[in-house]
Amino acid sequence: MDENLIEELLSFIDAEHLIAHIRKGGETESLREHTERTVSYYMELMEKKHLVESIQIMKEVFLQDCSDSCTDFFWKMFYAIPIMHDFGKTNPLFQEKISGKKQKAITCLDGSKHSLLSSAYFINYFLVELEKSEVKRNKTEYKKLYFIMLVNSYISSRHHGDLTALKEYLELFEDSGKLNIIFHGMLDGAFQNIYNGEIFQNPDTYARRNYRCYKEFYVMSGDKDNESKSKVYLYIYARLVYSLLVSSDYYATSEFVNHIRVSEFGEFCHINSLKSIYENTELLQTIRKFNKETEMDNHRDINYLRKMMFYEAES
Repeated sequence: MDENLIEELLSFIDAEHLIAHIRKGGETESLREHTERTVSYYMELMEKKHLVESIQIMKEVFLQDCSDSCTDFFWKMFYAIPIMHDFGKTNPLFQEKISGKKQKAITCLDGSKHSLLSSAYFINYFLVELEKSEVKRNKTEYKKLYFIMLVNSYISSRHHGDLTALKEYLELFEDSGKLNIIFHGMLDGAFQNIYNGEIFQNPDTYARRNYRCYKEFYVMSGDKDNESKSKVYLYIYARLVYSLLVSSDYYATSEFVNHIRVSEFGEFCHINSLKSIYENTELLQTIRKFNKETEMDNHRDINYLRKMMFYEAES
């Protein structure tokens, strides 16, 4: 991940003074501190679970033979997910709730909730960037990246809940939808005191673009095999990135609350010692005494079949 991306995105909000969490005793964690912790775990999980390779395979399916600019934009969006996932905590009522200090509410927001606002920031930023990028000249690449942007923002919006149907998320862009209301609030200056990034100037196009890209995204090359493959990979991508974000967020929060950095992520680090214990169990010792080359099946002992199946599974 490019460290400049973290600084660029955090520069749009007052990350040093906004509170992300507070623990017993009143000690607070700034949004910058929580973001940096989350990104750190995100990158560590990516490395230890070898997820770069997995994401790369999915990218090749989504963006067949795409340009270098398109590839760069894909990865920029991917790495921005943990950085921007809690930007919605700029919501004044969230800050009021966590700090106890009175704040002026932004009427287009839903109380103190923050996840949906985080996804709105994500879309606003990357649509502004997409409109400026070289990819804008390639309609096919533009549409694909636009749809992946929607999927990433959808994942961000759900990081405190379950993944619901993507179509339900797209409905939030309709005229009376919560995201549409937020985007128009951005355009009307409602967020000027808490967000200083550039604002996309034409939010009324969102709903129309969303459904068009949603319908067209799966047909990558016009063949049915790839269409089916794209749907499966999109499902895997959404679930994988959602799990990665939720885990990173949880580990980061746990580190702050408990003063302990998580360093074990379920890897089998001592395979040989575990194997030794397994091999020395009474059951395994009995199976190892069984000689599959010389033992005869009398068709009455079920253990003969079990042992043969064991050796077949091992081979």
